[in-house]
Amino acid sequence: MLQAINIRDFAVIDAVELNFSTGFTVITGETGAGKSVLINALSLVLGGRARIDVIRTGSDSAQVEALFDLSDAADVRGRLEDAGLDAGDELVIRRVVSRTGRSRVYINGAMATANTLTQITEGLVDISGQHAH
Repeated sequence: MLQAINIRDFAVIDAVELNFSTGFTVITGETGAGKSVLINALSLVLGGRARIDVIRTGSDSAQVEALFDLSDAADVRGRLEDAGLDAGDELVIRRVVSRTGRSRVYINGAMATANTLTQITEGLVDISGQHAH
């Protein structure tokens, strides 16, 4: 379960930290409120493609960090172990996208590949949009 997300210099966001409660979370708001920016940031830490156009104007890099509770996610802990990474009850993922086009992935403090990130986070979050089926 997603517990917190910290976003810096991503799109129009200077810096924000959001903490989530246990259970179902719904993100709502008027057009232009930033819902898509938040979803794009979350998608980045789940293994989405890193593009330099997400970097805030005037910044050299964008960073998104997310904290997940894995106490009820034995499958994810197993994938972490298989990848040789720390597999405790918490998962911290950090993605840094630089203006050079390079992206860095950190999983529980260890550098990893985007492919490893995608494998580990599979099924960790379910994102549904207005017209999703």
